[in-house]
Amino acid sequence: MFHKVDNRRKVMVVSVAFRELGQASLVRNDVWLTVAVVRSTIIDTVVGGWAAMLRLLLEDMLLGPLGLATAGLPLLLPEPTMMFAALTNILADGDGLRLAYDWRGASSLKPCLVHHNVLKKASGLAEHGTGFCDITCHDFSAFRSWSPVDVAQVIHLLREANGRVVAGSMSKAKESELQMACGMRYNEFGMLASQKLRAHADLLGCATFDWVHTALQDGCFVIEASLVVQACGDQVHVI
Repeated sequence: MFHKVDNRRKVMVVSVAFRELGQASLVRNDVWLTVAVVRSTIIDTVVGGWAAMLRLLLEDMLLGPLGLATAGLPLLLPEPTMMFAALTNILADGDGLRLAYDWRGASSLKPCLVHHNVLKKASGLAEHGTGFCDITCHDFSAFRSWSPVDVAQVIHLLREANGRVVAGSMSKAKESELQMACGMRYNEFGMLASQKLRAHADLLGCATFDWVHTALQDGCFVIEASLVVQACGDQVHVI
């Protein structure tokens, strides 16, 4: 099951489809079912923001009394058949993933949502042989993906830190430093804080970047192509 999140014109749009339909079908608009459209002005009034809203939607749609992962959906195909679904992909551009996961974003100390040991360029921290690497590293085998256990430990750590801030035994500045080190903001109502969803799926493993917007539209390809053209100089002839 794909879960598509778009951030367009200050509106969050959630659409779903099934991976089993195949690539040829998933590129068509008519196989995607839009289940939620919310203006950013509404999101701004909700405690926990978009991550909290997405959490409630997924818990109800998948794990509720009539959820696709729990109760299933009866179909006639033409024989009576029960269909069940699981969350496998959360597809969005970088900003959509940032809002969904309470991630600090591509400009933060940890600019990669999927790998916990990747640090931003020129941070100086990856040079000390501590298991971290720079985002410009060409050796993909050096990247370490989040495991469900890692996510649970980080959420527990951030929850404990927030409790200490409320109790007055930790400063807000120290909590901010911890969140920066983890690459995530603490949100007790957010999707990553949901034990139900974490038990159902590898949430960070579900993170899927919308490569068209991430790479092509004001993305890395535009910058790299421009640098290549500049490096070629007078040797390039535009036809």
